Amino acid sequence: MRSHFLFAAVLLYLLFGFAFWQGTTTRHLLPTPASYSLTPVDGSPNQLLRTAYFTGVLLDPRTDSSPPAGLKPIPLTPAQVLAAEAILQACVASGNTRGTEPRIEPRLLYPLAQYYRQYSGYRTATGQTVVWLNGFAQRTVTEYKNHADWQQRLVQVVDGGKDYFNISIDLTRHECFHFFRNSIGG
Repeated sequence: MRSHFLFAAVLLYLLFGFAFWQGTTTRHLLPTPASYSLTPVDGSPNQLLRTAYFTGVLLDPRTDSSPPAGLKPIPLTPAQVLAAEAILQACVASGNTRGTEPRIEPRLLYPLAQYYRQYSGYRTATGQTVVWLNGFAQRTVTEYKNHADWQQRLVQVVDGGKDYFNISIDLTRHECFHFFRNSIGG
């Protein structure tokens, strides 16, 4: 009898502990915004998207001189970007990426609200819409004065650790893939 009670107590402890752990690792997630503003970027064909939770730029597809093989650059709508953000939230919360790709570990990223984003849209040969998201810490712009022209040009770096990441998001299949976070010092 005592062993059944002990087993039940341990099981409840583990169950509540897991629920608490899940809450702590997903606390940095952002709600999907209901409102946004979309404005042209001066001196660029790009569009700046601002919400209460993140700011990003929709990169004009004509600026993509070398799209990934088999993908056609397309313009993105704010609705597609918001859908991609919701999928990104779920991928970060669960750590899941497509197939056998590496998981997104919580310690690999800052809370998502701390990143500016750049978005490029693509269409696959089978008609799926893919959003490529390039994220970089806002502090790299404000503290270090790097990437001041991030609204006009693609941000590319060699290292920088969790200050920089990019990921592809399949809007049709609701999944993330090709997650890449920069290394530190090479």
